[in-house]
Amino acid sequence: LDDINVKYIDREMPRIFKYNKVKNNSNYKYHLVLNNNDPLLFETNIGIGNAFYFTSLLDMNWNDLPLRGIMIPLMHKILILSGSDEINTSSVKIGDEKIIRLNSDFIQKEWIIEKPSGIKKLIIPDYNKEKLLINDNDELGFYDIYVDNKIYTTYSTFLDEHEKLTPDISDNYPNNLDANNYRVVKVGNNSGEKFTHIREGQSLWREFLFILLILIIIETLLSKPSLNLFKNNITE
Repeated sequence: LDDINVKYIDREMPRIFKYNKVKNNSNYKYHLVLNNNDPLLFETNIGIGNAFYFTSLLDMNWNDLPLRGIMIPLMHKILILSGSDEINTSSVKIGDEKIIRLNSDFIQKEWIIEKPSGIKKLIIPDYNKEKLLINDNDELGFYDIYVDNKIYTTYSTFLDEHEKLTPDISDNYPNNLDANNYRVVKVGNNSGEKFTHIREGQSLWREFLFILLILIIIETLLSKPSLNLFKNNITE
C-alpha cells in the first residue's frame, strides 16, 4: 500500500463495525490490521497466484470503507496485482526475500539471476509452487532473471527508510541526532560487508568457539590428577 495515491492516508482509514476473526498464519501477508492487531486485509498464495481477503464485508453494516477515499485506489491496486505480473517486477527492500511467479511452460528450464554487480547465479525453482524464492538481495540496484539465457523479468531493491546514500559528509553529520542513533559508512571496497554487519549483526561463532576451547583447557588442567597423591596412596 506504499504507493496508494491518497493525500492523507491516515485520515482515510475506515471504521469497522463487524468482521470475521481469522487465525494468524505465517503464510499470510497482512496489508491492513485493526487496532487490536486482527487482520482486515491480507494476502495469501493460491497455486501460482495471490488472493486478497477482506475480513469485513464491503457493506455499510460492517464498515464505512465504501465511503472512504482509499476505496477506489485500493481496489485498483488489488486488480493490478491480481491481473498482471507486477508481483514479479515490484521492488523489495535490501535483505528481504523476493518471490518470482513462474510460467508453468518454463518451470523445467534453466534459471539464472544476475545481480547489480554482474554476478550470476543459478536458481533452483520451487517446482510444487511454481515460483522462485530469492533471498540473496544484498545489493542496491536492478536484478535480472533469465530463463535459458533470455530475460524473463527484472526487479529492483531499495534501501530501508532509515538508510540514505549521500555525497561525502563529515563525521558530525547529522548533528541533530545522538551518535548512537546513526552510522556513517564510507563507500569503499568492503562497504557491502559493513552494511551487512550493520543490518544483520556480526557473526560471533568464532568468538564463542574460542571461549569454549579456553574453558575446555581450564577444565582439563583443573581435573588433572595429582601424582604426589597417587604415589602416597600406593605407598600406604
